[in-house]
Amino acid sequence: MLRSYPAILRVVQGGIRQYEVIPLIRSLSTSSPSIPSRDEEEEMERCRTWLDHFDPFALQNQRSKYEFTTSRSSGPGGQNVNKIESKTTLHISLESLVSIGLPKLLIPIVESRCTQKNGQKKLSFTSDVYRRQDDNKRECFARLKTMIEESARDVIRGPTDPDRVKRIQTREKNAKIRKQISKEHLKAKKAGRRGSSGGDY
Repeated sequence: MLRSYPAILRVVQGGIRQYEVIPLIRSLSTSSPSIPSRDEEEEMERCRTWLDHFDPFALQNQRSKYEFTTSRSSGPGGQNVNKIESKTTLHISLESLVSIGLPKLLIPIVESRCTQKNGQKKLSFTSDVYRRQDDNKRECFARLKTMIEESARDVIRGPTDPDRVKRIQTREKNAKIRKQISKEHLKAKKAGRRGSSGGDY
């Protein structure tokens, strides 16, 4: 049922603090906290299992599920920069993820991160961290996995199994390392642009 409770609201007018009492509607429930149904618990366990076995690198053998585009990287980085197309972008549709078993609980939140491209909802991941195109492709797949794992945290309770916790902690640590490498690479690129802008004309 609904009950009205007073709340204090502080208002500042003309440099003078004034206080007024306003009604605050608070919803109270006399019943006990909701307990997840057996179906919900089973669905969350299916999500955990799927995440444990989800290997985006296995998609490399299913070329119809995704698309890669390449371009030339920029900034410092040796002979390959601006000469070969080492920068890669992974494009994968929500439909493709669903077809490989993306759990129902994760579909809405993954969909919210998609953009509409050519009539399809797609995710895109770009990497130019490495000099070799193949290494950047693997990094794109790794970022896909990280994104799905981060999405899962919003809807799935944390696992209690120690081994699973350890695996997740290892993945998070690796994700932080990749992020740091990417930041350092971007920093070096910016430094290279500043250096080149002061050269001879």
